[in-house]
Amino acid sequence: MAVKKEKIQLEQLDIPDILQEDILEVITNVKELLRNQPVKKHESSTFRILRELLHIHGWKSILIQAALTLLVALGVWLCLPSGYKVNSVAFLSLGSSLLSVAITVEVFRCDIYGMKELEMASPYSPQRLLMWKMLLLGGISFLGILIIAVCISMHSDIRLLTLLYSGCIPFLLLNAFTLHLYIHDQVLQVFLSVYAFAAGCFVVLELYQASYWMSLLERYGGQLLLIALAYSVYVLWDRRRRNAYA
Repeated sequence: MAVKKEKIQLEQLDIPDILQEDILEVITNVKELLRNQPVKKHESSTFRILRELLHIHGWKSILIQAALTLLVALGVWLCLPSGYKVNSVAFLSLGSSLLSVAITVEVFRCDIYGMKELEMASPYSPQRLLMWKMLLLGGISFLGILIIAVCISMHSDIRLLTLLYSGCIPFLLLNAFTLHLYIHDQVLQVFLSVYAFAAGCFVVLELYQASYWMSLLERYGGQLLLIALAYSVYVLWDRRRRNAYA
């Protein structure tokens, strides 16, 4: 047997009056809650991306880059008392290659440990984090190269521009080449093998033909640096274009 629901008339409800003291107490409590809530400050997209990058990877990448930069600086400094200025230039080039190795490992850490799917499922954009990671670590490396180059130029007769060329050109070329190969092949072992081959060529060139390398930098260092920069910009643009149409 169906039971009819009774209509409730609002006029028939007995609603007690709310005291003014209770209203004031509620308002006071709400104000106190709002006052105790932390205010979220506005931050630009740049700082937000850097904060997300540090949240995912911590300070480990920065500490690795700083430690490697100090090792390179120490090695170059130990080369100076011998009086062989060519050795300092060659060692700076080899040191910049060492810094590019650290960037390569950090950039492709997810590929090395087989965590690509986990990175893609992250709420943060993997492509933007990759670009900002390269810019952050690259900026630290460039700062280290600049400091080392200034120290050497102050204690020797080597031009500062020649020292900057010797550090920046191998650094840019190796990073751009590994990223370019990674974009086209997507095989970690392949570009690491080619990276090792390219680094070995730098070692042979700088250890056995250091004087030739230095004279080449003094004559055509600016042109070589522009070529390395152009190639790096092209690789970054190509990666951005491929991600846009993926």
